[in-house]
Amino acid sequence: LRVTAYGKYDFNRGQRRNVLTHILGHHVLTGLYSDDKRESNSRGWVHYVADNAYKDFINGFGSAPSTLDSNVRKVYPVIYLGPSLANATTASGAYIPGPTASAVVTSGSVRTFDSTWIATSVNPADAWDNPLYPVGNTRRTSTQSENPANYRGWINTPITITNSEAGNRDQNTNSASKNKTKVTSDALIWQGYFWDGAFVGMYGYRKDKASAWAKTADVDLERRPNFDPSSFKYPSTANIVEDKSNSWSGVVHLNEFLHQRLPLNVSVFYAQSENFQPLAGRVGPLGNLLTPPTGQTKEFGLLFSTKDNKYSFKINKYKTQVVNSNGTSGFNSFYLGGIWGGYQETRNRYVFEVSDPQNPNSYRVGDPNRWTMQPAVGQTPADALAEQKRDVAAWDALVKSIPPAFFTAWKIDVNQTDISQLKAITNSTPNGFQIPEDNISKGLEFELYAQPIDGLRLTFNASKQEATRSNVGDLALNQLVTQINTALNTTDAGALRNPNASDTTALQNWNANFWASWLSVKGQENATVPELRKWRANAVANYDFKNGFLKGFNLGAGVRWQEKVIIGYKPLYYIGDKLAANPFVATTAKYDLNSPYYGPAETNVDLWIGYTRKLSKNLEYRVQLNVRNVGKGNYIIPVTVQPDGTVASWRIGAPQIWSLTNTISF
Repeated sequence: LRVTAYGKYDFNRGQRRNVLTHILGHHVLTGLYSDDKRESNSRGWVHYVADNAYKDFINGFGSAPSTLDSNVRKVYPVIYLGPSLANATTASGAYIPGPTASAVVTSGSVRTFDSTWIATSVNPADAWDNPLYPVGNTRRTSTQSENPANYRGWINTPITITNSEAGNRDQNTNSASKNKTKVTSDALIWQGYFWDGAFVGMYGYRKDKASAWAKTADVDLERRPNFDPSSFKYPSTANIVEDKSNSWSGVVHLNEFLHQRLPLNVSVFYAQSENFQPLAGRVGPLGNLLTPPTGQTKEFGLLFSTKDNKYSFKINKYKTQVVNSNGTSGFNSFYLGGIWGGYQETRNRYVFEVSDPQNPNSYRVGDPNRWTMQPAVGQTPADALAEQKRDVAAWDALVKSIPPAFFTAWKIDVNQTDISQLKAITNSTPNGFQIPEDNISKGLEFELYAQPIDGLRLTFNASKQEATRSNVGDLALNQLVTQINTALNTTDAGALRNPNASDTTALQNWNANFWASWLSVKGQENATVPELRKWRANAVANYDFKNGFLKGFNLGAGVRWQEKVIIGYKPLYYIGDKLAANPFVATTAKYDLNSPYYGPAETNVDLWIGYTRKLSKNLEYRVQLNVRNVGKGNYIIPVTVQPDGTVASWRIGAPQIWSLTNTISF
């Protein structure tokens, strides 16, 4: 709902005109009220899901439920498009066809090896001679844990597949959320035209109030949402943000004040404006509410033009500051929740001595090496066991130190104190989660217009722009990241790994999946954002034939130029706080902002020819042929680079494009 009203009053209208009424001029007052409501529902589902019978076969009968989208139950179809190319030396002549029908997965059975231990009287660690190897071969000597006869063995396992597109979408739904927002706004704008428009002033006042409600459906152990209205409902109270903003500007036309005594028309412009984005429902990593984005812009400009307006030159300078805006760095925060699933399950494996940390019934089932940390190079079994205990204790200390609000917001259960509580440790990004940041943009703009002869119009404009990003992440996020990173680097929690000595540690995973990206973003704070080209320029010329046999035709050309752009920075490698010559032994890396890698400058040329003709008094026909990006063929432009400067990704450049438009105006 929007209501707008305006009123106008002219002091210089009527019988009583004088110098004062002439100075006061006329004024326009505009008022606005708006009420905007929006509601959205979101669903996510899995196309094909295997039943729990198959889960029981994989994880053991009576095992904890597996989620619909787990690797145990989610079905990944594979389509063979043609015969084997295993012996081919080239793809030439392969003629790989496209799919000729939709691939539909159906229920059936699979021939698989059941690893259920059935030899209850056999010790898995006892010696066993593997008959697959001849006598004397070192691999012949093994243990009963490798003897297939001790397991249930090869069987046919029936699988029931549920297809979401066969009327089972609700059954295969694994996520659901809904959001509702209400924004009310009041605005009042005054415009004043003094001294016959020699001075034009504007003042604007605006007040916004945003209310937001959000609900993410609770899910069961299989990640199936609960749609019961008593559960899947909005909270009784809304998240509310409100603010006020003011804006004002003024334009002075000097020649109007000086009664046209200047040889040129000169106008001076200044504006200062505030802005507020009524975004309610944004939260940080602890579910903490974030304040809404606010901004401020200051702008100053000069315009010079000839009395006949055939020549003009305009210069404009601006600076815009935005505080607490939504992130623009493209940083992926998913692993902030993901690390807890992988390594809390690792912790559970050791604490409860289970071969499957999601299955309570796997207590000491199968090979003991699956629930005991195996020795690394130079370690004895006793050393490995002692390290395991230290790592688990340090991990528990880390978990205990994290604010409980974080685990609540991300729906992570890290409270397995009894073997019966074992299950898959999942996480869900909080509804409305954002990584805010501050931005500053500033620049200069120039524009030159000329009409040296009748019919010829020339325009040239250039702009210089710079933007910086700072204060990435709210206080709670920065404190949380520092806390996790410090613990993983300075305590044994970072050494926690799965049993195999070559398995990735918690610290290695953290560095690869989160910390490296975080350092990249934080390291570029207060530096010019790399994706922005500093200078751009455009030139356009168009000539309209007014007489002779070419009357009605027009010819034009345009040139668009963009300066080279930063597409990456050279990294510096460190061991601790010291530079490392060998990147493979480094513990951290930071970008050297003084050593950027550049993508190329870009120049594009456009040409056009048109013809306009009157068909009747009120009917006009126009046809125009445009050629955009003249001379450009198939080419690619670098977008990002590897640490050594080689191109990591490209984008396809715009090729030459022809277009013909026909327009009838009446």
